[in-house]
Amino acid sequence: MGFDTYCTLYLDTDLEIDELYGRIYSYLGGVREAGHTVVSSWCELSVMRGDHDRKKYKADRTDFVYWRYRLEIDSVEGVPQSLFIDGFNRFIGYLRNFCRGAVPSCDYEDLLNGFIEN
Repeated sequence: MGFDTYCTLYLDTDLEIDELYGRIYSYLGGVREAGHTVVSSWCELSVMRGDHDRKKYKADRTDFVYWRYRLEIDSVEGVPQSLFIDGFNRFIGYLRNFCRGAVPSCDYEDLLNGFIEN
């Protein structure tokens, strides 16, 4: 059985979805696709609205399930696991510049530099 690279990354930011997507696209480069999706040299990523519940979020900002956005990310075919993990960790580092928090939810989250900051 191979390494499943699919991951959901929850983001806590006040950016509007188009601005968030623009920043992600500027960082990753690659090809823009429909539905706030980008395909780069190492990943395919979609920016989606999360299950943002303002009351629940205000009650507990660390509960990432209610954060405003989630990203669905997967490797592109042929990318070695080590390059995917390295790229994903650098991407999380980039997100630290404008997100209050980012939490990966996947089978390999222990290999990622996920963070929560409030």
